[in-house]
Amino acid sequence: MESKLVWQNAGESTYVLVLDAGEEAFAAITAFAAATRLDAASLTAIAAVPAGAAERLTPEGAAVPSLDWHACDGGFECATAEVPEDYARPHGAKVRLAMIRHRALDSAHRIGSIFLDPGGPSGSGVEFVQTAPPPVFQILSKFDVVGFDRRGVGASRPAIECDAPPAGASMTPDTFDLPTLLERGRALARICLNRDPRFLASVNTGNGARDLDLLRAAVGDTQLTYYGLSYGGLLGETYASLFPGRARALFLDSPTDGDVRLNDPLRATTEQLAGFESSLRRFFTACAAHQDACGFGGEDPEESYDELLARLDEGRPLEQEPVELDDVVGEAVETARLVEPDRPIELDAEPVVVLGDRARLRQIVDNLLGNVRAHTPPATAVHVTVGRQNGTAVIDVGDAGPGLSEEHLERVFERFYRADPSRARSSGGLGLGLSIVAAVAEAHGGTVAARSEPGRGATFSIALPLADRDGAAA
Repeated sequence: MESKLVWQNAGESTYVLVLDAGEEAFAAITAFAAATRLDAASLTAIAAVPAGAAERLTPEGAAVPSLDWHACDGGFECATAEVPEDYARPHGAKVRLAMIRHRALDSAHRIGSIFLDPGGPSGSGVEFVQTAPPPVFQILSKFDVVGFDRRGVGASRPAIECDAPPAGASMTPDTFDLPTLLERGRALARICLNRDPRFLASVNTGNGARDLDLLRAAVGDTQLTYYGLSYGGLLGETYASLFPGRARALFLDSPTDGDVRLNDPLRATTEQLAGFESSLRRFFTACAAHQDACGFGGEDPEESYDELLARLDEGRPLEQEPVELDDVVGEAVETARLVEPDRPIELDAEPVVVLGDRARLRQIVDNLLGNVRAHTPPATAVHVTVGRQNGTAVIDVGDAGPGLSEEHLERVFERFYRADPSRARSSGGLGLGLSIVAAVAEAHGGTVAARSEPGRGATFSIALPLADRDGAAA
């Protein structure tokens, strides 16, 4: 009996390979790729009518894994699938993918398997299925529900183990620090690459889709049924592109634009965060309208939520160490210049040391500069100074903008107060930036002040205790 496989490479040529049934099929695939001078990993099977041993092949010449399902905790079955580390060398080093399965509850009407992927891309599909609520298996009762850990993730081996350094403080739009963000990424990449550069090079979405096709074949399905969340949507898109005839049904939940994610990741992250904010606003609206079901925040869940965040932020414990305040302010100014290269920002700083939490002190300077960006035209000049006055360290951030009225000046450090009522959450203003400045300064034993006249700009001042020669607060 023969098996006819139709192949297409990256160009226009189409090849038909006729195989005799038997174990020789593996060698035939490899020989075919060599004879046509094609990279086996670049071949995509667009149609196949397999028979005999050819049923255990994939277009790349890799054997379909044999799954030894065994009982594991919670009524599930577990298995490990071996796939090629490099699909250009399908008989070389292997990657072991962890799998889990919940058998179809309605076995009499079983359709096949459905693969679930939580995205991430570091999310564990095994844990995703293992912790799924029981209604999931009832809804999908005609399917075996299968989870898998992608290469480098979860219980799959090899694992990506970087022993990464602490991530540092989270960034907000007001504290976005591009140089620090880039350096964190570079440092983490260097650590990871030094551990296992060959394996890490194989961890990509294309190989993830090839792995998924092997898993589809391993469970005996001729076509893939798949649910992918977030990054799992990108994996589903890639699968459909590589294997267009093998998708039965792909449900892509909260997908991202693959082109933007791969080619402009910063834009993708910004758009994703905007989407989160939009979803949160819809929750606030629904919660206010249905307090009987929601029970949070009364008439204004949004303000209650922001107040909760502010209390948590202010309540974080402070580090206590000598901090060179002039360096902290200088870094914040450099970041502000990167964010707004057309805004003139002048810095005059003398060496000053205080005792406190470096990250939180940086936060208050970032917030002050963010306040300038939010409330003055882009070309408005800013003057930042760091020095000593009356035995204290003083930071001044002054601008030549429209200034504040006396009424606004008295309330500017209040929580949720917006001198410009149009700066609501939807446009990026929470009314929290300056209240956080005040709270962090006070936690350091300092004070805040603001002075302004309409039409003559505004200056915000932070006074902090100086550290003595031994590093303690003076």
